[in-house]
Amino acid sequence: MAQDWTPRQLPSDISGFTGRADALVLLAGIRRDAPATVITGTADIGKTALAVHWAHQVAAHYPDGRLHLDLRGRATDPALTASEALSLLLQSLGVPGERIPLDLNLQMGLYRSVLANRRVLVVLDKALDVAHVRPLPSGHNCHALVTSLDTLTGLVVREGAARISLDTLAPAESVALTRRSLGCLSSCPRLVSQARGISSGSTSAVDQLLLPTHAGLVPAPCGLRCPS
Repeated sequence: MAQDWTPRQLPSDISGFTGRADALVLLAGIRRDAPATVITGTADIGKTALAVHWAHQVAAHYPDGRLHLDLRGRATDPALTASEALSLLLQSLGVPGERIPLDLNLQMGLYRSVLANRRVLVVLDKALDVAHVRPLPSGHNCHALVTSLDTLTGLVVREGAARISLDTLAPAESVALTRRSLGCLSSCPRLVSQARGISSGSTSAVDQLLLPTHAGLVPAPCGLRCPS
């Protein structure tokens, strides 16, 4: 790893992140020596948003770099293999491509060596299963933050990872998310009422409230129109 190279790959945090207060408390209480934290839950529940938000909160604890890699465990394209993921992570840490071995075990050893005596946060998004992420070890002073539809129990039991399981948003958090996302349309009583039924932690669920499926529309204060 180049001594003057500090990767800062975290996606932008969500402006005005709303909800998940209980999960953030749990994340704050995770032992610093835990090798990894798993955030699990159903599709579109808000795992990635929470992971990125928390990663920004703790970024100062990892001055030697913050890595982010989409493992594509949910993508229509094939998921990244462990070897492909390690190659990308090593290159992100400043290792030239020609120095990266083809053998997976040698890649793992090089990755550990590069991370030794460094404090790096590694966000691994959309892991497919335990086998997908286990070959991606973190260093002694590093931490891996993993999101997955799978519970990754093997990573918790064998590797000592912490785990946070996301449920649907609380009703009050759903309403708060809707008010933040809809802006002036949050004055529409029908939309706010429907928000209490949102089961997801992402703004994609709020977007469904704006689909033109309502027969009656009334003017909103900002000039847009909301369901009557």
